Amino acid sequence: MLSRLRAAGLIQQVILLEKQLSTSINLCCQAEKKKRKPAKFKSLTKDESLKEKPEIPPSAYGMFLQDFYASPQGQEKGDAWTIWSTLEDSAKQVYLEKYQVASDKYMMKLGESEPEIAQGDSADKENALKQSPTKKPNRSRTTNRSASIDPSKPPLPPIPFVLFKNAFLAKYKGSESMSKSAEHKSALKAWKVLSDFERQVYIREYKFLYSLYKQRLTQNAMLFKGPEAKIKEDSKKPLTPKDSDSALNPEQPKTEKIKKAKGGAKKGQPPPPKTSENSQSADEEIKNESNSTIDTPITPRSNPVRATDEIAPANDSMKKFTSSLSQKELMTSGKATSPTLEPLTEIQVKPKMLLMAYDFETTGLSPASEEILQVAVMTNDQQRRHLSSYFLPKASAVTGLSVKNKTLWRHGKALPTIDVERGMSDFVDFIEEQLSSQQDTMAVMVAHNGHRFDHIFLVKYMKRFGLHLRGVWQRVLFCDSLLHARRSYNSYKLIDVHKRLCPDKNFDAHNAVGDCQAVLDILQVWQREVGGCEQKLIQLLRPIESVKMMR
Repeated sequence: MLSRLRAAGLIQQVILLEKQLSTSINLCCQAEKKKRKPAKFKSLTKDESLKEKPEIPPSAYGMFLQDFYASPQGQEKGDAWTIWSTLEDSAKQVYLEKYQVASDKYMMKLGESEPEIAQGDSADKENALKQSPTKKPNRSRTTNRSASIDPSKPPLPPIPFVLFKNAFLAKYKGSESMSKSAEHKSALKAWKVLSDFERQVYIREYKFLYSLYKQRLTQNAMLFKGPEAKIKEDSKKPLTPKDSDSALNPEQPKTEKIKKAKGGAKKGQPPPPKTSENSQSADEEIKNESNSTIDTPITPRSNPVRATDEIAPANDSMKKFTSSLSQKELMTSGKATSPTLEPLTEIQVKPKMLLMAYDFETTGLSPASEEILQVAVMTNDQQRRHLSSYFLPKASAVTGLSVKNKTLWRHGKALPTIDVERGMSDFVDFIEEQLSSQQDTMAVMVAHNGHRFDHIFLVKYMKRFGLHLRGVWQRVLFCDSLLHARRSYNSYKLIDVHKRLCPDKNFDAHNAVGDCQAVLDILQVWQREVGGCEQKLIQLLRPIESVKMMR
C-alpha cells in the first residue's frame, strides 16, 4: 500500500511540473512575440486629458420646434412646418440669430476639448509622415479649365473630315433618327470612298478657314494690346521689301503711313528725298490722324489687304483669291473697344463663279507626245462669247484635219492658223478679259474628261511658254463634267450625254467650238434640274496646282 501511495504522489508531482513548464514556455513565447511587433503610435482618442465633446446645437427650425411644443397650446395650433413656412422673415431671423450664437459656443467648447499631444508623439508622427511616399495630385478630367481659356482667342476651324461630315449628314440624313456613332460611321465610310481631288474641296475650305483664324488671332491680339502697342512694335521693326510694296496700298493702316512720311528707312541707307508734295501729304495725314478716331482694328504687317485685283502667288488658289477681298468682309466693323470678335464660323465668303467651257483638239490621246490642233473657250451667258484658234502641227486623221502645202484643211476648206505660243497667249488674255469686268469672281473652267486630258494639255503648254506664272490662274478653278456624268448615266461620252439631255440640239463633234457648246448645253440642263449647277459641281473643283498629279 505504501509503495502505491508513493507512486501516486510522484505522478502528481510530475503532472504539476509539466503544467509549470508549459506555462513558462507560453510566457516566453508571448514575450518573444511582443519583442518582434513594431512600435505603434499612441492613440490620441485614448488620451486621459480628453474631455467629453459638447452637444451639437439644434438648427433654427429645431429651436422653433422647442418653443412650439413647449407652449401649452402647441398641439392645437396645427402642423409645425406649415406654421414655420408661413412665418415672416423677421420672426425667422430671431431663430437664426439664436442658432448662430449657439454654434459659436459649440465651436469654442469643441476647441477646448481637443486632446493635448505629447511632444514625443508629435515627433514620431512627423517622422512617419516624412518617410511615407507623397501622393500625386489628382488630375481628373472633370477639372474646370474655363479660367485658363483666353477670351480673345477665336475657336479653331473644323478639320476637313468634319466639314465633309456636316455636309454629308445635311444631304443624306433620312427622317429616321440615328445615333451619333451611326452617323459617324456612315460619314467615315463615305469619306473613304472619295478620291483625292474630291477631298481637295474640303481641304481648301479648311485652309481658307484656318487663314481667317490666324488673321482673327492677330487682330484680337492687337485689339487686346491697343493701338499704342502696335505703333511701338512697328517702330522697333526694320522696314522690309514687303513694307515698301505695301506703301502703294491705299487701304494701308494710317500709323504705317505716318511713320514712312516721317522718314523711316533701313539702317545704312539714306532717307528718301523730301519734296513739296511728300511733305504736304505727310502733314495732311498727321493732321487727319490726330483729328480722327480709329474705327477699324489695325491689320498685321505680315498680311496687308490689297485693294487691287493683282494677287501674289500662293499654294491655294481659293486662299489667294479671298485675300484680295475687302477687309470689311473678313472682320467686323466698329470701334476697337472689346478684345473679342464674332465667332469665326459666322464669316462666310462665297465668291461668285463664272462658268466657261473649253476644249482641245489634238493629234492623239497622249499628253506627253501629242500636239494640239485647235483650242476653244466659251462663256456660259446669253451671248456665249468664244475664242477659237487653229495651229499647224502634224496631220491627224481622227479629227478630220490634214496638212497640205503648209496649210491646215478641214473637210476641203482651208483654215487660218497661228503660232501655238500666240494662240495660248490669246487664250489666257480671253480669260483675263472676262474676269476684269467682274470683281470678286472665280472662273470655273469646265471640260469633258478634263482631269485626264484637257487640263493636262493646258498645263503642259502653259508651262512651256511661261504663261502659268500670270496672276489670272489664282482666280481659276478646274472642273470635269465627265465625273458627274459617270455617276448618273451608263454611257458618259459627250455625244451620248448630250443626246440624252438635249435631244433637240445638235453640235459639231471633233470640233473644239462644238464640244464647248455641248458642254454648256449639259450644264444648263443640270442647272434647271437641280436649281444651280454650281452647287452640283462644287465638289469637283480643283486648282491648277493639282493638275500635275493626274499625269
